[in-house]
Amino acid sequence: MPNTDRDTFITWLRDAHAMEEKLIPELQSHASQAEEHPQIQSKIQQHLQETERHAAAVRELIEQLGGSVSTLKTAVGKATAVAAGAATAMADDKIVKNALAEFTMEHTEIGSYISLIAAAEHLQLPEAVQTLRSILRDEEAMADWLRTNIAVVTLRHLEHESLAAHA
Repeated sequence: MPNTDRDTFITWLRDAHAMEEKLIPELQSHASQAEEHPQIQSKIQQHLQETERHAAAVRELIEQLGGSVSTLKTAVGKATAVAAGAATAMADDKIVKNALAEFTMEHTEIGSYISLIAAAEHLQLPEAVQTLRSILRDEEAMADWLRTNIAVVTLRHLEHESLAAHA
């Protein structure tokens, strides 16, 4: 039986779900590593809650279309995120490295959701389009925040490093 556009769309939704699930432990790690920077930590925690909602919304879309989430993709993604979090946890400049990683990931998510919206429009799934656009808005807002605040994060790290060197 040939793969239909709908089947392809469900596969892409599974990928998006695995991506969101992978980000949950990564953002948890980044939030805990930002405890010396309460404003940054608060923003990461806010986006963590959004990411949890995104994962649930994408799962719901998959199930509404008669599919199921890929437990293998989700498990592998989470394991990768834990390993990545452990790698940056040891770095002195983890707050900067985490911001750069999050900026990169936000743009991957933005591209993914733009593609998913195009596919949902093609399949004439207006409720899916609405859900995906809502998620896209959150991802774009976080990417904009990061774009504006990477310099701030960098300077705070350098100030903190300078104070520690003179202590």
